[in-house]
Amino acid sequence: MEKGAFLGWHGGSTQPLYADYGSEPSLLRRFWFWLTDRDLDKERDDYIRQWHAEEVEFFNKIGVKQAITIIGMMPAYIDKRDAKLFAYNKELLPKLGANIRFQDEKPAEFLEDGFKVVQVFELNQKELDEALELHECTLQLNGW
Repeated sequence: MEKGAFLGWHGGSTQPLYADYGSEPSLLRRFWFWLTDRDLDKERDDYIRQWHAEEVEFFNKIGVKQAITIIGMMPAYIDKRDAKLFAYNKELLPKLGANIRFQDEKPAEFLEDGFKVVQVFELNQKELDEALELHECTLQLNGW
């Protein structure tokens, strides 16, 4: 990563297990599904599960833990967030399987005007292990 570049995640396919996407389907969209006798919730769930399967396949292929997309959305961390995007310090990234080289000490967090773009989390090994275990349990409990 070049000096001054931003690195961050905004969630992933398992985000609905931890936080709401923040937007409900419009009344018109719901009405259209009702008119066409389609189940909006089932189609959304099917789409997200397919997305999850593809996301897991991709991350397995590149050797990165899929949870990298979601740890910042988990209850223990979302309350600490003060930016839309989240990332991890350079010591934690390899533990998640990400092999990212930095030209500078760390990626940028703030724009020049002081607006915070990315929250960088620093988890110790115990915290990381707990987050990964919680993620696996959450997936299992939800039939993923």
